[in-house]
Order: sequence, then C-alpha cells, then structure tokens
Amino acid sequence: MNRAYKYRIYPNKEQEQLLSSTFGSCRFVYNQILALLAANYKAGIKHLSRFDANKYVNNTLKKEYPFLKEVDKFALTNAVYALENGYQKFFKKQGRYPRFKKKHRAKRSYTTNFTNGNIVVEETYMKLPKLKKRKASVHRRAPEKWKLKSAAISQERDGSYYCSILYEFEHDPAYKLAYRGKRLVKVDPWFPRSQICSCCGALHKLSLADRIYRCGCGAVMDRDYNAAVNIRDEGLRLLRECA
Repeated sequence: MNRAYKYRIYPNKEQEQLLSSTFGSCRFVYNQILALLAANYKAGIKHLSRFDANKYVNNTLKKEYPFLKEVDKFALTNAVYALENGYQKFFKKQGRYPRFKKKHRAKRSYTTNFTNGNIVVEETYMKLPKLKKRKASVHRRAPEKWKLKSAAISQERDGSYYCSILYEFEHDPAYKLAYRGKRLVKVDPWFPRSQICSCCGALHKLSLADRIYRCGCGAVMDRDYNAAVNIRDEGLRLLRECA
C-alpha cells in the first residue's frame, strides 16, 4: 500500500534553473526515445525494452548531449519508463499511441527515486538529489516505519513548486486495515485449527499425512479448508470479545 504527502518547496534561483533544466531534459529524452522507437517500428526492428532504452540514454544520448549529465539520472530513467508504460497501454488497447511532448504544453514535472538517503524530509526543509537542502512547508511527516520510495517534483502554472513524497508500508497489515476503518485480529498460533471440526466443534488429532478431515458428525472436508474456517470463526469470536 502506498501513501503520498505533498509539500511546497521554495528553491532559490540556482535551484530553479536546475529544476527547469531537469524538466526540459526529461521531455527531451522522452521525445528522443519516442522518435527512436517509432523509427525502429517502421524499419521492422524489434521494440526496445525499457531497460535497453535506458541504456541508450546512458551510452548514447548522454555522450551526444552532455547537458543530460547535469541533471538527476533517476529523473531521466523514469521519463523512459513512463514512455514504456504508455506503449504497454497502447499495445493492450488501454490508451492511445504515445505523443511527443511540446515545451509549452507538457507538464513540468519529474520523478526521482530514493536510494542511500538522497531524499530527506525534515521539519523546515527537504533534501532532494542534485538540489541539496531547500526550505519546504512540511505540514506533516510520515511515521518512521514508513518506507520512503520516491519523490515527484512539479511546477504549477503560477510558478510555485511542489514535491510529492511517496511512501510504502505493505508489510504493516494492521495499519492498512486501520486506514480502511477495519481491525486486525491475531489468532493464537497454538490454536488447534486443524484438529477442531468446523461443523460440530469436536476435537480429533491428525498426523501431518492426514489431508482429509473426517468427523463422527459426518463432516468430510479438506484439512486446510477446515483449518481456514476455524481460524475465521476464532477471529470473529475474539473480535466480539474486544467489542
């Protein structure tokens, strides 16, 4: 499960120039790869994977256009991956064919990845790749157990800048359920879920080799199914006790 917090950032003049260069470089790389893929398609050349397309950026485009080395490398990679996502949607008939991005119409934004502490969110500032520290309006901070995943930097039409920090916490089922208005109930690991008849409640000892549960009440069922029903019922019982 992912959550994003959006903060306003206040870059200085030098940082604004770098942001503008990054926006433009991402658009440039996107268009260059789109042109290459279109030409390959007309020539009957196999479609490049996003990994091969990214290699082309690093091994070819950065040599031909040195200014690409001055901006965040993850921003360029994500521009390539975004184009590939567009192609995949087109191939699956879920979207139109990718179009070239125009300078004055394309959204001014890019996404960068978190690695080795290159993104930091503090009370009064943020640190981002290439930008270093900059003042930010941090109205709330994520719990420490949340895992920072990426950051999306954008410029609005009024000239203001924002950064959306994406967090993930897929390993915290209790939080996910609480966020949805639900509750996690844990069943004792020693609860004899496989030995209790889910139909009548009788207790029968089984060996690991016994895959079918048979009870004197006439119930015959798969061992795992019986255990699953017992876990469900025990969970509901515990939930009622907590209510």
